[in-house]
Amino acid sequence: MLNLFRKNNIHQQATTSKKPDIVSGIQHAVRKLTKVHEIKTCILKDYSQVTKVADYVKEGESVIVNLHNIEENKFFRAIDFLSGTVYGINGNIEKIGEKGTKIYLLTPKSVILSAELRKTLTVSIDNFK
Repeated sequence: MLNLFRKNNIHQQATTSKKPDIVSGIQHAVRKLTKVHEIKTCILKDYSQVTKVADYVKEGESVIVNLHNIEENKFFRAIDFLSGTVYGINGNIEKIGEKGTKIYLLTPKSVILSAELRKTLTVSIDNFK
């Protein structure tokens, strides 16, 4: 009976002293750091909807916002409001699309937009009008 007990102790030590798998540890770290970032799209009908876009950005979301339907005098107020929002979180706002479009991309600080994606957004923005 004593021999069986010793075998169990040895077996337990062997299983508990097993080294962790380095590859799976690295894969876990990469999965933890990799996050798919979706971009919300909003077509605003009036100025009162601007606060919803600001809330998305404050929550860390990227938003493409179409301001074509907003009256001209309220359009500038909307841009001021959204600019203040992204400034407050160290984010970014930029016009996308051709000259004359009222479509903007708002991103939080954590998002860096590649030149390739910026070009793709500019080309495909005609479908968003």
